[in-house]
Amino acid sequence: MLVRGTLVTLPTLGDIQILHDHLLAISSTGYITHHAPFSAPSSQVLLSSSSSRNELTTLPHGTFLLPTFVDLHLHAPQFLYQGTGLHLPLMQWLDAYAFNAEERLDNDPALARRVYTQLASRLIENGTGSVLLFGTIREETNLILAETMQHAGLRAYIGKLSMDIDIASRPTYTESSARAALSAAASFVHRCCALTSALPAHRRLVEPVLTPRFVPTCSDKLLVGLGALAAADTQGLRIQSHLAESSDSISW
Repeated sequence: MLVRGTLVTLPTLGDIQILHDHLLAISSTGYITHHAPFSAPSSQVLLSSSSSRNELTTLPHGTFLLPTFVDLHLHAPQFLYQGTGLHLPLMQWLDAYAFNAEERLDNDPALARRVYTQLASRLIENGTGSVLLFGTIREETNLILAETMQHAGLRAYIGKLSMDIDIASRPTYTESSARAALSAAASFVHRCCALTSALPAHRRLVEPVLTPRFVPTCSDKLLVGLGALAAADTQGLRIQSHLAESSDSISW
C-alpha cells in the first residue's frame, strides 16, 4: 500500500514535523517500509512498477495523515458512568461507582459486550489506535473486552483485575483468596493469548496484562505471586497498577 500526501510525525516529545508531499509505503503485514519526499529517487524507484502505481492512494488537498493516539490508562467499565461521581474522593468514589459498575458488567455479559463495543467505537472516533485497559475481576468479562477490541481493530492490552482484599461495602466484588486470584490471572493470560493464537503475528492485536488493582486491595501473597508469574513468562508479560493516586489512598 502506498500513500501520497502530507504526513505529520512526532519523533520526540515537543517535536512536531510536517512532511509535505511525501510517499509512505506500508507492507502487507502492516509495517512502514518507506517514507520520503515523493520526488526523492527512492520514492520514484518504488513507484516505477505498474503494480505500485495501482496501489497508490493520494490524500485530498488540505488533509494529512498522522499516527493514532495511545491511551496508557483507561478503565473500560467506567465508560458505563463516565463524567459522574466527581464530587467524591477516590476511595469513596470506588465504593459508590467503580466497584458497582464493574460488578454489574461481570454479572451481565450482554451489557459488557454492549458497553465495550460502544467504547471501542468512541476510541476510534477520537483517533485512538492503542490502549492499555483495566477491566474487571471476572475472566469471562475480560475475554469479552479482548474480543471486542480485536474485532474493532484496536491494539489493546487487557488487564483482568486482581484483588483479594475487600475495602468497600461490596464483599461480593473481590476474589476469595490470593491463591484463587493467582489461578484466575494465570488462566486469563492463557485464554487471552489463545484468542489470537491462530492469526498471523501482525494481526494479533490484544495481549493480557497482569493487573493488581492497587496495594489496598491486594495481599502481599498476591503481589508476590503476580510478580513470580510475570518473571516466569518468556513472552514479556506486562504488569500495570496504580500508585499514589490521591491523598486518601496514600494514607490507607
